[in-house]
Amino acid sequence: MVKDDDGKELYTFDEILSSIKDVKKHIYQQHERVEVILGDLKGLIGIVQSCKPDGSSVVLKPTNAKDFTDVIEVECAWVTKKFNVGDNVTILDGMHKGMAGIVMHVDQ
Repeated sequence: MVKDDDGKELYTFDEILSSIKDVKKHIYQQHERVEVILGDLKGLIGIVQSCKPDGSSVVLKPTNAKDFTDVIEVECAWVTKKFNVGDNVTILDGMHKGMAGIVMHVDQ
C-alpha cells in the first residue's frame, strides 16, 4: 500500500501491478543493461542473461551490488532498459523505427 505524507492510502501494490501489466510488453535481449524500478530490488542494475519466451520475466546478473552476484529472475514489468552516454541504440518502434544513433544525454 502506498500512502501520502498524511497517511492517506493512495493505491495498493496490486493496483500498481495491474496497471503495469496493461502496458505494452517490452522486449529484452541478452547482454542488455536494465534497472529494477519496483519491489525490494529497486535501483539494482544488471545485465540480462536470458528472457522467458513469453516475455514475462528476465534473468539478470547484478552489476552494482558488491555482495550480491547471483543471477536473479525479475518480472519484465519491474525493469526498464538502462542507457549510458555513448551507448549505440536502434529505435525498435514508433515513428523513428529502424533509426540508429548514439546516446548523447541521459536524464537522471
